[in-house]
Amino acid sequence: MSLAFQEPRALVLIIPLAVAAVFIITRQPVRFASPMEKIRYYSSRRGYRIFLISSRIMLIIALLLALADPFTVTSRTVVGDPKLTILVDESDSMQVLDTGVVAQLKAQLEQQFPVEVKTIGAGTTSPLGDSILSNIRGQDSSLLVSDANSNFGRSLLDIMMFASQINSTINALSLNTKADDTSVQIIGPARTTADFDNKFLIIVNQTGSRQDYTLQVRLDGSSVYNAQKSGGFITEFQRRLPEGYHSLEATITIQKDLFPQNNVFYKTVKVEPKPKILYIAKESSSPMLDVLRQLYIVTSSSSLPAEFNQYSAVVLNDYPLDELSRDHVDRLRSYVLDGNGLYVIGGKESFDTGTSKSDEQKLFESMLPVQVGQGTREQKKDVNVVIALDISQSGGQGFWKNLPDVQGVTDVGKALAISISRDIRRNDNLGVIAFNSEAYVISPMTKKEQKPDLEEQIARLQNSGITYLYAGIDEARKLLRTTQGSKYIILITDGNTITSPVDTRPETYRSAKDAEREGIKIFTVGFDNEITTNGDVLRKISEFGDGSFFLPDERHRIKLAFGPPDPSEPDEENLGISILNGHHFITESVEPFGKVSGFNVVVPKSNAQLLVTSANGDPLMSVWRFGLGRVVVLSTDDGRAWAQDLLNKRNSVLIARSVNWAVGDLNRKKEFDVDIRDVSLPDQVEINVKSTSLPNAQGLSFYKSDENLYTAHFSAGKPGIYDFLGAKVAVNSYQEYQQVGQNPSLDAYMSLTGGKVFRPDEVQAIADKVRQDSITTQTRIRGFRWLLLIIAIAVLLIEILFRRIIEDRLKNKSLYTKNLAR
Repeated sequence: MSLAFQEPRALVLIIPLAVAAVFIITRQPVRFASPMEKIRYYSSRRGYRIFLISSRIMLIIALLLALADPFTVTSRTVVGDPKLTILVDESDSMQVLDTGVVAQLKAQLEQQFPVEVKTIGAGTTSPLGDSILSNIRGQDSSLLVSDANSNFGRSLLDIMMFASQINSTINALSLNTKADDTSVQIIGPARTTADFDNKFLIIVNQTGSRQDYTLQVRLDGSSVYNAQKSGGFITEFQRRLPEGYHSLEATITIQKDLFPQNNVFYKTVKVEPKPKILYIAKESSSPMLDVLRQLYIVTSSSSLPAEFNQYSAVVLNDYPLDELSRDHVDRLRSYVLDGNGLYVIGGKESFDTGTSKSDEQKLFESMLPVQVGQGTREQKKDVNVVIALDISQSGGQGFWKNLPDVQGVTDVGKALAISISRDIRRNDNLGVIAFNSEAYVISPMTKKEQKPDLEEQIARLQNSGITYLYAGIDEARKLLRTTQGSKYIILITDGNTITSPVDTRPETYRSAKDAEREGIKIFTVGFDNEITTNGDVLRKISEFGDGSFFLPDERHRIKLAFGPPDPSEPDEENLGISILNGHHFITESVEPFGKVSGFNVVVPKSNAQLLVTSANGDPLMSVWRFGLGRVVVLSTDDGRAWAQDLLNKRNSVLIARSVNWAVGDLNRKKEFDVDIRDVSLPDQVEINVKSTSLPNAQGLSFYKSDENLYTAHFSAGKPGIYDFLGAKVAVNSYQEYQQVGQNPSLDAYMSLTGGKVFRPDEVQAIADKVRQDSITTQTRIRGFRWLLLIIAIAVLLIEILFRRIIEDRLKNKSLYTKNLAR
């Protein structure tokens, strides 16, 4: 049994309030005729004053303890009756797997405990999440016989997390393949702009034995790929497409195949006309201008024209801010607020670094996601970092176990902590804490070079207990409270709070916000690259803490926030182009290569997103939303002097995506547009038409769904390419046939509930696991606030009663004395 407090900060008031109570009670504002009278007075009331002081202190302690909200957590082991529910998926995709072992498995397990078989999924529908939810009761065990490919209803991941919360253990059966099947899919953009390089992936999945097949891909009826292949296969091709709608069709020709429905896949691409961009620069030629002209319809000018609302975005390239009048700034602000884009490129003239700025410059900079800095780049001298490592029981259950740069440590959390600690510079201050329901200081704040045994200390940590994320954040804040300089918390956790007896997320978010107010940035690092457990929680913590969220493979990006590397490292590496936030439309799946030789000194604002930096952590690309519009600042030049590598073929995707992001919705300036998305059977096709009048199309019934927006629905009878009002849409066969074979993440799903994947011949191992899971630990929370309030009320009533008795005695004594005097 352990005692804890929901609001432990209330306890610090006990001593000061008790001292104040003693001071007030002992202070007597009474004047005495003589010293002897004073002595007699205090002597006669000594016991009364001692009682009064004691009762007030007890009252203060009871009330403050009640305010701290104490509770105890007790655990007891409960041995239940082992029983098992076998959930058998009978959807069509299961025909490729051998499920005939279920009957024999049931008969063998029934000899040891009760077994019940239930069917989940049928035909072309696999609602695995919903089916599991309806069959788990809590404190029970299930065995899933399925390919774990859910295509309807609640997310299987969400249900696994819920099952873990109610202590339902779900194991799975690894199934052998009994039939051969080959499927094909196309992955690529659904919308793009004219003459843009579009990448399309063709993915062939083959289940069962290796089979030969012919793969053919057609674009608008013309063959773009035709080859003989065997086994699983992935290829890609790139195309620049003209404006309009385009269709792709991938077809597999194979002799032996279970499902012909997945041998063909359709996809459509809507190609918008190139957006109109207004480019403003003093120089008439620029490498950046050459890139923009390949992607957009660019109008160049040396100054801001009187009218520019017809453009989707305005690009200011190295434009002197002192040449912007108040009228220019006001019109730009209105333009961006109305939903358009602003793209500001740096350079030698672009940002004012003087000490005095005009009102126009200040107003213009208020639109930007950065504050313009002053002076030259300096290495940050005082960097303070606390690594907070989750060592709760759930924190020891990572999805993958090894990091290439950390050998001999199989626990993912500890391996991440060791790897990240190696990225901290030798002269930076580093502290390490570990936490579960409480926090423990593993290594106090000292220079990193003074911690030779740190990795060994981390590796020896043992996982146990439940997760209180705020405990780790609050303890890290304490370590950073007395430090000077920049302050960072690196929170390494799976974010799993559902094992806590109370919902600790509000307290965690509040602690993160308090850290942000204290000037501390919080970076969160998850445990898995494939399935990010509680990723929303980790992202919110980093948002409240003014930091960023990182996957394990992105852990080395954190060091970019701490400033330049050690001076001993080569300087040419220090200005390399690096991605800080890889979870944004602009930077997703982009790995830049090269360096910049200069930049403008800017500081991102608190609500901005810093996406690209130098290896020193110097901001290169920052973005934010301003009103309904979007603003991008590229704080280096246009490639003439500093940033030539940023415009090479590999890196120019950053420029294209960032301008596209600034442009935003390509259809907002259109009066007529058809919005339609590809679907799979049996889903209906939804046709949304932007129009000033009711559209008319054969077989469609439109209704007004919003201002100048009309909607209709269409049910396709078979797969293919369909045309509505000049717009094309692809309808594919049922998703049931697009995902065949057991899901490679099956083991990861089961591990979320503490389950495992067993082979059909591991009958005794399954039985042992069911018995083990029937022995559970129940946690009981008992609060004492009500008891403390009753004690406080009782103390107060006793004090009132005692005072009444004393006052009556003193009154009677006074009357008796007066009578004697008579």
